[in-house]
Amino acid sequence: MGQAQFAKRQELPESVANFFDDLNPSGNGRTASNAFLAESYAPPTQLLTKHALSFIVDVPLELEELFWGTRRDIIFQRMITVGGRTNTIHQMISIEFTPHMRNGQMIFLEEMGHQVDAQRGDVWVVFRQIVHPVFRALGDDLISSCTLPLSVALLGGTVEVTGMDGIKLYVNVNEPEPFHFPLVKTIVGQGLRTPNGRGRLVIIFDVNVPRVPTSLRDATTNMIRQIENAPEQNEDA
Repeated sequence: MGQAQFAKRQELPESVANFFDDLNPSGNGRTASNAFLAESYAPPTQLLTKHALSFIVDVPLELEELFWGTRRDIIFQRMITVGGRTNTIHQMISIEFTPHMRNGQMIFLEEMGHQVDAQRGDVWVVFRQIVHPVFRALGDDLISSCTLPLSVALLGGTVEVTGMDGIKLYVNVNEPEPFHFPLVKTIVGQGLRTPNGRGRLVIIFDVNVPRVPTSLRDATTNMIRQIENAPEQNEDA
């Protein structure tokens, strides 16, 4: 099984990213289960600041979990140093990811990081969206590709698509729109969930050009040539 691919996320604020790049260059790890584990590191004694004791936990989520919301148990390692003795513990916390969260968004856990005596660092939980095979999230909108039959592309018609919530949607395609490629249709209220409703579903259509059977080749050629040579008619006349 290949490794999961992740959608491009927004970068951390530069001030935050610089701290973590310098202090934790090894990055973060995660377990194979639903619990995700941050790699620990031993901060140098001369850098015993709140930032030096802080770290990031990346949590991969499916787009369906983003759409409906979910709750995850997050497990990470904390290094506790008291009186010169260091112990590593596994900290677990349950976090609710709401449908209004977006890729790259952070949840701040104050004083849940590494600890040296009375000084505690923070934890930043960063949501990472796994690439979906059908939909792509862009802000509050969902983008999807759909195959358009050649007959509908030439003559117009109705195409059935399935939304993120599984509801069947019917999109009218009227000739001659398909000739202005790429054909894009937008359905308001079928995107990601927001505090005030839902975003848009943006559908990009590709035309399926079928292979012409040998038995129909001559008839198809003659029909296409007749269409190509037919004079243009003004429908408003």
